[in-house]
Amino acid sequence: DAMADNLADKSQAAQAYEKAEAKITDPNDLPALARAVMQALGDKKLAAGIFARAEDRIGQPNDLLRLGNEIRETLSDEAQAGAVYRKALDAASEYPQLQRLLDVLAGGFDDPELAQAAIAKSLEVCDDSAALLDAAERSGKLGADGLMTVKALDLAEDAVKSLDEMRKLNETVSRLA
Repeated sequence: DAMADNLADKSQAAQAYEKAEAKITDPNDLPALARAVMQALGDKKLAAGIFARAEDRIGQPNDLLRLGNEIRETLSDEAQAGAVYRKALDAASEYPQLQRLLDVLAGGFDDPELAQAAIAKSLEVCDDSAALLDAAERSGKLGADGLMTVKALDLAEDAVKSLDEMRKLNETVSRLA
């Protein structure tokens, strides 16, 4: 029966993907395998499991952001992607890493609590007025707590070291007002 043959083929293909996963040493290659599983088999459970195992093995913030994006694109699973983005936030230690997370949030991933936490952590790691002004602008665009934007501007003012930086601060304040 053709249906049984198709089920047998899918079962064999799933086993082949599981064997392939066991041989993958770089966890950053696992999302491509999960995507292939979805395209070839449409097996969301198997793909989600591969993504979860990738999440367990990936620790770098930028890699975690890529993983979260891949989960959203492949599985349309906002909850699993959100967990990965939170892990990226926890692992981030530099503002450029947090900028990438803020870009994800500004790009349509709607999680106000994560946005608030990302802005707050940004203010902890930023140490120059340019980064703080960028954080203030992003805070305003994300609709984060207005107090967070004010705090970013206050910190930026404290970090100003030149007339040019003061001019940029005033321009940012005008844009956000």
